[in-house]
Amino acid sequence: MSEERPGKIVILNIPYATPPEERALVEPFGPVYSFHYPANHMGGFRGFCFVELDEQQVEAAISGIHGVELHHRCLRCERTVDKPRKPWL
Repeated sequence: MSEERPGKIVILNIPYATPPEERALVEPFGPVYSFHYPANHMGGFRGFCFVELDEQQVEAAISGIHGVELHHRCLRCERTVDKPRKPWL
């Protein structure tokens, strides 16, 4: 029996000066396996995060989060796909 991989979404346009409130937006859609907040070259927040959740919940999460206003910023939410890593990284 093959194990299904979790679905991945990206939440964009997250306000820089806020605690990670987007977690509360995602959790109602089911179990969340991970959040990843990429950092810029100075170690600061870049304004987006990647979220892994059940594949069956991806579309519901996208439609539930996309367009939500958080601290006067309209969030965008999209499905992501894994890009192959460059061999030298």
